[in-house]
Amino acid sequence: DKAGRDGALIDVRRMDEFLENVKRREVVVQAGGNVGVYPAYLAKRFQYVHTFEPDPENYACLVKNIVICEGNIRTYNAALGAEEGVCGVSLEVADNCGTVRVNGDGNIPMRTIDAMELPACDLIWLDIEGYELQALKGAEKTIEKFWPAIIIEDARHHNYPVPLTEKHGIAPGAATEWLHERGYFFMFSRGGDRMFLSSAVP
Repeated sequence: DKAGRDGALIDVRRMDEFLENVKRREVVVQAGGNVGVYPAYLAKRFQYVHTFEPDPENYACLVKNIVICEGNIRTYNAALGAEEGVCGVSLEVADNCGTVRVNGDGNIPMRTIDAMELPACDLIWLDIEGYELQALKGAEKTIEKFWPAIIIEDARHHNYPVPLTEKHGIAPGAATEWLHERGYFFMFSRGGDRMFLSSAVP
């Protein structure tokens, strides 16, 4: 990897700006675990971290890189989606391991957040290359129960010829619209990440 490392180090320095707006720090679900930089950082700030990374090579690196953490990270070599099942993955940019996206048929498990039946959920952080809407649909019950802070990637931030959402048949901005329909409001953005908070939380 040549491009992903620098991007990850820049992103992780911005994380505390988002976390200042997360009052409860019990459980975070983070997808796009990559090689472990993001979940390792979150593990210092939350009691429990659930991190998802569908790419087997990235996942192997993630598992090795979090051994120095305090044991409060649960890892899943899986993607997040609207339904339980399986999927394939592909690398969008050859020299950037952070551009893995869901792509058609395969043998990678696809999970839903709702199926986890979490006892709490304070933050959902999705950086999954245009598949955020599907992951949110698979978390609808969890969201309506806990109203967590939600961070999604804006797929239009990248200079790809075609917006990543469109490669999944999803219109750009659909995830934002889905959140607005459920009473979430846009807080702010840094880089390609957009934070939303629920109006149901005082």
